[in-house]
Amino acid sequence: EIKQEIKECGALNAMMSGSGPTVFGLFESESDAEKCRAEFEKSGLVKSVHLCKTADKGVETVNEE
Repeated sequence: EIKQEIKECGALNAMMSGSGPTVFGLFESESDAEKCRAEFEKSGLVKSVHLCKTADKGVETVNEE
């Protein structure tokens, strides 16, 4: 259900990591990802949402508070 919601939010694709505690979406732009994050934070459907982007080695979080 969450994968489908992420896709409907504009993700190019959404996948589950491991046995399912983590679901992620791939977005064309940071602004598209930010809009989706805001929608999920308001929805109460998930426990937490983290916006990440690729880095020289791995990923880094964006706008963490």
